[in-house]
Amino acid sequence: MSAMAQPVDSTHVFQQSRIPIGFDCYDFTAYYFNARKVYNTIGAMTGKASGDIVALAMNPSGTDYAVIYRKGKSARIQIFNRFESNGVPGEKLRMSGFAPKALAWSGDGSRLFVACDDNSVRVYNASDYTESDRISLDFTGERLAADSRGRWLAVSSGNRVSVMDLYDNTLRTEFGFEGKVNSIKFSEDGSALAVIVGGGVLTVYDTQSWQSVHNVDALGEGMDVSIHPDGKYVAAITGDSRIAVVNVLDSEDRQYIDLESGGVTALDFVTEKDGKVYLLYNTSSALVYEPMDNLTPYYTRLLRQEVDVRMEEWMRQMPGESLEDYRLRVNDDTKMEQMRLFEQEIATRMADNMLQASTVTLDNFNTRTNKLEVNFDNMPSIYLDVPSDEVNDFMDPGKLEFRNTLYGLDDRDNFEVIYTEVYNPQSGKTYTFDNRSRESLDYLAYDEGIVPLELVQMSNMEEMRLQEIKDEVISSSLKRNIISNHTQIAVSTGIVPAVDENGEKIVNYEVGFSYNVEKEFSEREDFAPGQYRTDNSGAAMSLARIIENAFSGEFAQYIVPGRRLVVTITGMADRLRINGRIAYDGSYGEFEDIEVNGADGPFRLTVTSETGITENNQLALVRAAGIKDYISHHVDQLDSMDVEYRYNIVISDEVGGEHRRISVDFLFVDVF
Repeated sequence: MSAMAQPVDSTHVFQQSRIPIGFDCYDFTAYYFNARKVYNTIGAMTGKASGDIVALAMNPSGTDYAVIYRKGKSARIQIFNRFESNGVPGEKLRMSGFAPKALAWSGDGSRLFVACDDNSVRVYNASDYTESDRISLDFTGERLAADSRGRWLAVSSGNRVSVMDLYDNTLRTEFGFEGKVNSIKFSEDGSALAVIVGGGVLTVYDTQSWQSVHNVDALGEGMDVSIHPDGKYVAAITGDSRIAVVNVLDSEDRQYIDLESGGVTALDFVTEKDGKVYLLYNTSSALVYEPMDNLTPYYTRLLRQEVDVRMEEWMRQMPGESLEDYRLRVNDDTKMEQMRLFEQEIATRMADNMLQASTVTLDNFNTRTNKLEVNFDNMPSIYLDVPSDEVNDFMDPGKLEFRNTLYGLDDRDNFEVIYTEVYNPQSGKTYTFDNRSRESLDYLAYDEGIVPLELVQMSNMEEMRLQEIKDEVISSSLKRNIISNHTQIAVSTGIVPAVDENGEKIVNYEVGFSYNVEKEFSEREDFAPGQYRTDNSGAAMSLARIIENAFSGEFAQYIVPGRRLVVTITGMADRLRINGRIAYDGSYGEFEDIEVNGADGPFRLTVTSETGITENNQLALVRAAGIKDYISHHVDQLDSMDVEYRYNIVISDEVGGEHRRISVDFLFVDVF
């Protein structure tokens, strides 16, 4: 290890008396060039070329380094032994009729690749620097990068990158880009190739399939790039004074290093012998080692490595285990299940009970599926099946207890809860979330039934108040013998998500009123055959008074001038045959060819004083119209609103007074 190669616990800046124009490193020690000379990290000169140096590459074996220098109009390569210093002349490669443009060493340091201006890459043996091979191209390479496994050589020119297979020196694949390629680098293990182009667009390719696996943009000028040894992060020079460190699995996870002195031209991740990773970069006056301790580990990679070790051990035949027993224990099905169990166990241990450190919030509830969204500030949300009448038990999310929790890792390498039992001390109930099958839950976050939880809780509270209003009216009606306990009136409130005419999501508020009368008492407490006036039905009158009391009291807050309100009144009739004609006194208006909704869709009805009532459809309509008339006269505040009345007609298949009912729904549009 050289004089520099000491562990750096914090950012360490090595000031230089000259500008480090470009560098390469070996074993944690950097070598940079300026004019004709090469210096190491502590500023000692290690070599002097015969002209101005324009490129430098360290041999991965650490024995020597190569430089391209220019003298006049010519360019040459010179090799320096790393252990000789004080300007001892280096060996020059023998060249004639061509000039070097870029250079790179093979992963084992046994070969030096040189891109030349005669559309070739010449290969030199490191033992004696004689040319051993030549790769023909149809362009002049401007940049070279060789992978550590000795399989691939990437060559770039302009906006293209060609990948050569070093087994037979043939073209494996080629990529074209919209911008000029500024940097190409393989990952430390050779499993990935990073290409960054002008305009700050980075593409990372898998070197087995040569498919693009990661894309990151908004990297400024995109001057240089390096892949973190574990493959989760990349560092890129975005401009003269800024470096971005980006998580390729989640490009929103970005950190920036801003440099006061500027002058950054190159960077590389380097690893100390203790395994710590640093980002090495140059400035106009220094070489800087920036520790990368604040980056999150690549948990998925660590998990896979441990699972492989555990599975290898599990798949061994145990001492004393018969071949038959072994085959029962180890087969395709049991291997998959055991791997899944190992993954859960290891991920749960790695997560180290992240829920304990999480801030829990409850923001949304799906009124369609009854799923309560439980949010964490450090993990993806989970969803609990909670009946809508129990959501008011979730007023204090901080008191929820999470038991028997299991964790997993998502495709962005973030921990997520895959199983937990949520105990709510307020109600004493436990709700289970189970996604051990690892299905994507993304669709739940965009379901059309989602509304803010606080609105559902508010609606539930208001429904309780509506129940009180109902009970007060029923009590009065019972005392006056208008109805008996055989009439049951129901009230409800609900939050209804919707989309407006512009495609924007809105939230509507629904208040509903309905009743049922037991069969034996229906003709006395509800409509008798052929009757339609609201005051003929004790049940209908009680319903109407509940509506009146509700909207002249607490629910008056929803009556806002100009707000849209849809009132749907459902009139019902049985199948009792109407013989002849029932007289209609016109007290609710004349209905000429009005549109109503039936079981088979919209249709039109006419009921006038002249025509009277001859069909059950007409009878159901005027019963509904009676409730509309009552609302118009007793809840006159609605006159200031944009009110639309709709009639639903329901005709029962049976005969009986219990089928002659009324229900009313008020839908306040975009109320919140």
